Amino acid sequence: MKINSINSLLKNNINFRARPEQLNNDNIEEYLRKNRVSLSQASNDLLVINDRAVKERASLLHLKRTINEQKELMKVGNKVLEDPFDIVSQFESTDSLIQRIFTTQKVETKGIVGNIMDEDSSLKNIYRKGTAFYSNGVKNATFINSIKMPELNIQAIGGFGGNGSTKLFEEIFTTFKSNDTQVFSQAVKAFHEISKKYIDYTSKNLKNIKGMYSVVNKFGEKAPLIGIVPRFQRVSKQQQSIRYVYADYNDYCDTFIHKGIHPIAISYINKIKQTQKNITLIEPYLSNLDRLYVNKVITEMKKTARPLVEYYIKLLSSFTGNGEIIANSYKSINGNGNISSIMKLLRTTLMMS
Repeated sequence: MKINSINSLLKNNINFRARPEQLNNDNIEEYLRKNRVSLSQASNDLLVINDRAVKERASLLHLKRTINEQKELMKVGNKVLEDPFDIVSQFESTDSLIQRIFTTQKVETKGIVGNIMDEDSSLKNIYRKGTAFYSNGVKNATFINSIKMPELNIQAIGGFGGNGSTKLFEEIFTTFKSNDTQVFSQAVKAFHEISKKYIDYTSKNLKNIKGMYSVVNKFGEKAPLIGIVPRFQRVSKQQQSIRYVYADYNDYCDTFIHKGIHPIAISYINKIKQTQKNITLIEPYLSNLDRLYVNKVITEMKKTARPLVEYYIKLLSSFTGNGEIIANSYKSINGNGNISSIMKLLRTTLMMS
């Protein structure tokens, strides 16, 4: 028996891949005797065979998962059911809160100030503070949004996932937990501090404005003829004061909600949603183990976000209720002392005289 050296074997390009029609039981021994096998080529052949087997298995798994998902969808009428307790679904409630805030900012009334009575400049210093007054001394009150959406590069991940895909989603989660959550957390804390100062101060102002119509004033305003003067003065003072309070309210909403905390909250939630979409796109190309891993990532993202998002919704809901009180007070005070009611009072007084 002739034994070939390794060097002589590596120089040959002979391999195991003969066409089936070339080999049979009668000539296989002759074929092997005439063709010396290259260990290098044989190794490459095995790698190719293994790679094809892995891809074929992945394709079959994807097909099986697709068929199972279709069967499940058919059971619910092809409708995707959302979990109402999912933190992303819960955040959708803020849409209605923001719309309610927008509505409170659109109140329009005409009062006697600027039409019948002149403004009292001293009231502006008391009731018109501006947004800087409420954010002064509050850390992170500028509400800088540095949250970036995750990208999905299929080529970087590779055709069938593996280490590339798991590493990508690991990086997304790490950034979300350490950076993005910190940004949103700081914004929520600043919003809480500013809102507390604003609500406390505004509540006192509303109480003072309503207190201008005291029991003593009621008797003075009811006096025939001469009662119209103190009523004019009281109503104009109330209307002018509430106008400043309402102007502060609008500035507050625009600065600290619409251009402040809410865009950060939306970016925070959208990062979870975008990551979920990316996982849906890449899942068919992942092994079952990698599939479990990336789904664990989205689960952990939602788990991390839940307490912070729920607290933000609570803060926003509370502020929305207070905002409606401010808007109703503005409308009520201007409505009770508007031009038409004053003119009606004048006509009644003239008839009595």
